Amino acid sequence: MADTHWIIWALPVIAGVLNGFAWAVPAFTRIPSLAFIGAGFLIAVPFEAVWLFSAGMPETVKPEFWSVTIINAALLVVAFVMLAAIPKCAPLILTRPIGALTPVAVLILSIAMGVGDLPGKGGTIGIAMMVGAVYLLNLEKGMDVWGPFRAIAHSRGALMQLGVVMIFMVTSNLDYIAAKAASGPFYLVVCHSFVGIGCLILAALDWLWRPAQYKGVVSWRNFGFCAIFGTLFAVSVIAHIAAFSWIPTVSYVIGIKESLTAVIGGTSAIVLGWLGLKSHYGTEEKKSLVTRIPALGLIAAGLMLVVTG
Repeated sequence: MADTHWIIWALPVIAGVLNGFAWAVPAFTRIPSLAFIGAGFLIAVPFEAVWLFSAGMPETVKPEFWSVTIINAALLVVAFVMLAAIPKCAPLILTRPIGALTPVAVLILSIAMGVGDLPGKGGTIGIAMMVGAVYLLNLEKGMDVWGPFRAIAHSRGALMQLGVVMIFMVTSNLDYIAAKAASGPFYLVVCHSFVGIGCLILAALDWLWRPAQYKGVVSWRNFGFCAIFGTLFAVSVIAHIAAFSWIPTVSYVIGIKESLTAVIGGTSAIVLGWLGLKSHYGTEEKKSLVTRIPALGLIAAGLMLVVTG
């Protein structure tokens, strides 16, 4: 991996930074998660279609593409709706960094599925450092050694984030399989169209069941939030899928992306708060920064080991 040109590594870095900011957007809005994801994804699809138009349609689409993409889209609906709901349940600085566990889960599944190459010792150590960082993030003054584990176990947002990690353990490898069965841009347009349309259909059914939850949802302000999310997410995922063309190790791409998402996403509510935007947990985001900031640094150090390992 050492001979891979450094510019190629910029792709998962870009993906992680933009993904971190994209998933911070739900912390500043009360749009129901199904409607937010549905609208955001359909806004993202035209950006992905531009990539497809410039790259051209794939020469062949293997039969497994459709089954893999449909299964993946269904799993992503669940994961993304949970991600949009998490900022309303717990502080981002505690939940988003748990996403750093995704490469660990992906590594385990990659070994079982034989997808891509396995990372070396340095990369494995780097992933372990990310796991340790999640522990430090939940460590507060007065806690015993098991305190962070209990904090996670009693946090609805943290448990939802762990659920997302488990789903991403599967979908990260399905992303790779589907992209190779056709092409990256073709896969994104098809899969995210399925996700967007599926979420809006479910949102319509949810509206019939709970109309009060959707009062005032249709507004230019809410459209702006969805547009910001859709644009950031589109560029992030394009960089993510494009990285697979040069970096065959699935866990490396996911490790870099999710680590930066953890760092950026974990601090974005604080940064955006300084700019005047108020999140659901604005005050709690700033607690225990003495241990949390070093923990985010540990994630970054683990990232460097993943890249150079």
